[in-house]
Amino acid sequence: MPVQVPIVGVNWGELGFLADLEPDDAFSFLEHLSLPIQVEPRMRISLTIDSEYIGDALNEALIVTDRPSKMLKFLIHIDGVVAERFRADGLLISTPTGSTAYAMSAGGPIVDPRVHEFLIVPLAPFMLSNRPHLIDSERIVQITLEAEKPARLVVDGLITRHIGEKSTIGITRSPCPALFVDTGLNFFEKINRKLRHL
Repeated sequence: MPVQVPIVGVNWGELGFLADLEPDDAFSFLEHLSLPIQVEPRMRISLTIDSEYIGDALNEALIVTDRPSKMLKFLIHIDGVVAERFRADGLLISTPTGSTAYAMSAGGPIVDPRVHEFLIVPLAPFMLSNRPHLIDSERIVQITLEAEKPARLVVDGLITRHIGEKSTIGITRSPCPALFVDTGLNFFEKINRKLRHL
């Protein structure tokens, strides 16, 4: 299992919910850190395509068509049962940490990072009844593409893989959470403070 190095986020001007410290405060904070360092684990998701491991995501994985303005057909299985079948421009599979990133912009809820669940958010679904789903990370979640259209899986904006027709994307909770240094700031206070500046 890879070693996870604790991370502390510094705000350099962009809106970021993981950037707890301002540049002027960062050095002072680091100088006063004492062992053992208090950390906050953040759930990540592991992704496969047809059982081949692709990578882990801290924020989200995106399934999107290679051709703009073309919809994809998705089939979602949860614990082996068909839970949803729909058409949309794309699909986001988000962690609780990622709920304040792309998923929030796409209409998903803000999720407490201490909750261990998957957030599935359709992007511009054909039917308005296709809403975001919050699914326990202990469940077996699989997403199958039904459309004969080229598509890709993008993991945290860093890893991109092409997906073939009838490919199945598997989603599981990663055994390696990301570790963030606890700066003593309350998650909901951070959310309220940062959202007021949008």
